Amino acid sequence: MLLTAPEGPAVSPSAAVPGPAVSPSAAAPEGPAAPEPIGKRECRPLAADEKLAVDFAEAPLIDVARLVSCALDKNLLFQPASLGDKRVTVLGPRPIGRRDLEVLWRALLADHDLVEERHGAFEVVRPARK
Repeated sequence: MLLTAPEGPAVSPSAAVPGPAVSPSAAAPEGPAAPEPIGKRECRPLAADEKLAVDFAEAPLIDVARLVSCALDKNLLFQPASLGDKRVTVLGPRPIGRRDLEVLWRALLADHDLVEERHGAFEVVRPARK
């Protein structure tokens, strides 16, 4: 199952805003909808059999952290908070499950010389000690 953002409320045709008519040939081609911006996804854990699309360019690490925090049901804390400003790009044409999301998260952290360590109920993301 693929995690997608919830759809907005239905609008009846009579509630449409008047405007110029658009011929079917001028309408946008049908196909898969563009993915929801990473920071706008519904925050809920992934089910064991569920998969998540992870395809984003120059996304703030804090947005990716929110996605990971929600999908893996873990509390994350950035120390210092400015670490969340780092940018990441992931090209993922196929959705991934929980295990692969955890592997991806750790690889993104390592790429920025960051680590995650448990402190009580939180996973603290901090610079790696050298």
